[in-house]
Amino acid sequence: MYRFIITGLKEIVQITDRCDVEFLQGSDMGRIKVLSDPKNHLAVLVAMDGTIAAVGKLEEVRKVQNGQPVEGSLNTNGGILLPGFVDGHSHPVFAGDRVHEFAMKLAGATYMEIAHVMLRNGTTTLEAKSGYGLNTESELKMLRVLDRVNDDTPLEISATFCGGHAVPKARAMSHLEEISDEGIQGMAKSGTVAVVLPSTAFILRLTPPPVKKMIENGLLPQKDF
Repeated sequence: MYRFIITGLKEIVQITDRCDVEFLQGSDMGRIKVLSDPKNHLAVLVAMDGTIAAVGKLEEVRKVQNGQPVEGSLNTNGGILLPGFVDGHSHPVFAGDRVHEFAMKLAGATYMEIAHVMLRNGTTTLEAKSGYGLNTESELKMLRVLDRVNDDTPLEISATFCGGHAVPKARAMSHLEEISDEGIQGMAKSGTVAVVLPSTAFILRLTPPPVKKMIENGLLPQKDF
């Protein structure tokens, strides 16, 4: 038995068509895989555990299905299927100045409803941090809220404990500001992700890290906001 099948697709946008590739590096970052069919005969079959069982022409997907029943189906009539957005480094459980969220709260929106708005805008996975509690019980409370939203909505939430990350007289190594050629090669070889924060270079009048050079040498950069 399968969980879901999506049919009638004109395009399916994939990051890669290889099961052994977890992410793209270097020049491959600009070469995503897109399946197209002007007759809208593309389909996707989803297994019961949520993994993708088959992608491609409908007749090929039906062969994988092999006559087994499917819990749900959707005919998109010429739609385009995109990967869900992954929102990282978010603080949704926060009582500070987030005006747009506050406006939603004034209108009576719950955290569950805000999560559904994110889903409607294409976000399927959310990395959410604590960090504003400032004491153990408050931090745990924030994590429990995230855990509840994760259980009660289709949005997949990865909760991160982010308490006590500013320590007096300690040196923070949170973002990459400068790097040498040797550093680029070493990080690329070890598979380390370089997290850059563009606003830091702008505010401190620093020369921005050579992101293009990093990509060309196989180093995977990610951007913080």
